[in-house]
Amino acid sequence: MSLVVRPGLGAAVVVAILLSGCQSSSPEPSVAEPSASADAGLPVGSAHVLWDTPGEVGITVTIPAAGWGGGYGGGILVKSDNADPPDGSGVIVFQGPLYVYGDPCHWSTTTPDTPATTVDELVAALSAQASRDAEAPMDVTVGGYSGTEITLHVPDDAVFSECDQDTFGSWTVPQGQDPYRYHQGPGQIDEVYVLDVDGVLVVIDIGHYAGTPEPDMVEAESIVNSATFQLP
Repeated sequence: MSLVVRPGLGAAVVVAILLSGCQSSSPEPSVAEPSASADAGLPVGSAHVLWDTPGEVGITVTIPAAGWGGGYGGGILVKSDNADPPDGSGVIVFQGPLYVYGDPCHWSTTTPDTPATTVDELVAALSAQASRDAEAPMDVTVGGYSGTEITLHVPDDAVFSECDQDTFGSWTVPQGQDPYRYHQGPGQIDEVYVLDVDGVLVVIDIGHYAGTPEPDMVEAESIVNSATFQLP
């Protein structure tokens, strides 16, 4: 398993999540395996610091069941050390402006000139993204902050070798490596929570597949809904 993350785990924002790839808003992304705690699993019921970067919104979540692992503050959680097809699952976090590619397969030529900086802008860009088969957005509230949830799909018949650099990517960040959020395989599903946390754009992404066990999905959603935010 490999999820893209920012330096420090690192992870945030989580690893290639089966999610596909993902990296934090830090300008120096890296790829890293989960920390040793991922093997043992974080304590059930514990408060886990999911995001801890100076000057950014802190995020703390509650671990609902055994088997969830991730480094302190790295922005990534993975179930049973498996974020890969056909049954993996994970949670990733992003903050700040995001450049949403017009076409995830041909991302190098469809990067917008300006990033999405608000909930509405990001959701509109994701809804219009080629081949993602976006479902109707829904209003959500997480940790007392309002936002929108939108579910996206990587086509089951996507051929990554026909994409730019053999990579299917969703978005990048200012001064970030392209693509900053990339995917691991056809059929990946992303449940993307887009929130306005005191004026800061915060994105929490549950990555999974059609074969991901339902209990794992329930736990992932519980993690997101348990989130509390600490303003910088």
